Amino acid sequence: MNPPQKTIEELIEDFRQGKDRQNSSRLIHERYCGKVYRFFQRKRLPPEVCDELTQETFSSVFNGLSNLRQVSSFETWLFKIARNTWLGWIETRKAEKRPDEDKLVSLDEEIASETGESRRLADYLADPGPNPEEAALKKEKLELLREAIEQLPPQMRRCVKLAAKDLTNQEIAEVMQISVNTVKAHRHQAEKILREKFSGD
Repeated sequence: MNPPQKTIEELIEDFRQGKDRQNSSRLIHERYCGKVYRFFQRKRLPPEVCDELTQETFSSVFNGLSNLRQVSSFETWLFKIARNTWLGWIETRKAEKRPDEDKLVSLDEEIASETGESRRLADYLADPGPNPEEAALKKEKLELLREAIEQLPPQMRRCVKLAAKDLTNQEIAEVMQISVNTVKAHRHQAEKILREKFSGD
């Protein structure tokens, strides 16, 4: 009869205490590797990039595991590292192919801020904040907003982009051949999604 499978808390404790650290890290990796890979897969990244970022994520995890304060929050911490790894990959790719990256979303698109006011994406870039820490936070939020816009359902995303071009609901409805009420519903839902994405961090 096989012994009962250890909990993630027990595996982390073994890792921290140096009890067969290699085996503990292997079991942790096996347990979460698929989930982390699928996280990157949902970003529509090529398989080889998913593999690379997954390994990079676990490298960071095992380097910092001894400093994790709340073992119960391991999974949340793990995916925060995965997200930061993804954002770092975006920044690297952006530096290499900056002209193409800006085509993802028009910088004239408007997003709702925490106060409910609308600002152009370009304004967030032009006004990074008074210090490097705030600039980094806003830069990260911008990437999340870009991702949120690109992940909207196609019809909703098109409504948002047409609205950013100052088309009225009636004009959008005519262009897309849908009802005005559908346009309103799409814009309302998109605004809600973007606001939550922007202010949720």
